[in-house]
Amino acid sequence: KIKIYTGTSINKEFYAIFLINAKSRFIKKSQVELENLVETLSYYKNHNFKKKFLLISSPICSKTKKSLENNKWRVEIDFM
Repeated sequence: KIKIYTGTSINKEFYAIFLINAKSRFIKKSQVELENLVETLSYYKNHNFKKKFLLISSPICSKTKKSLENNKWRVEIDFM
């Protein structure tokens, strides 16, 4: 299950927030799907999101987490 939220800060920075509630491990293939969702969301909302957050309840592959952080994502694990 995935929930997608968008928001704006008082500094007019656009946020894309993804909440993923899954039991299986988050891997590189999932990252590609997530990046596609961001592109679709950017097109739909007509904004380039400055801040991207991934809030996930399942384990995440360490290489995938590092790759996301290198692509300017903030990752929070086991938030629930």
